[in-house]
Amino acid sequence: MSASTSAPYAFTYLSPLAIDDVVYSVRMYDPGTFTHQGVGPGDPLGQTYTGVLKDGETLDKEWLRRQLAPVRDFQLRHHARILVGEFSAICWAPGADN
Repeated sequence: MSASTSAPYAFTYLSPLAIDDVVYSVRMYDPGTFTHQGVGPGDPLGQTYTGVLKDGETLDKEWLRRQLAPVRDFQLRHHARILVGEFSAICWAPGADN
């Protein structure tokens, strides 16, 4: 999971600002085993989208929905505008184009 205050899980404890015209930004590079495969020395290749992650969880649209649920919940609860500022995977990851 991303260690970032703009990661999806951060929206579970984020409080809206008491000012107008705020756009909240989220970024997501999870799961790192897929999005950053082969970047560092010894990083394994072969994780695919869609596919089964090393922990046995299936990486698919439903997985992405679950990960981004805190952002959507925050958006609906506070009528907030959300910018998906960063969301990607390394270009050679199988299925990254999806």
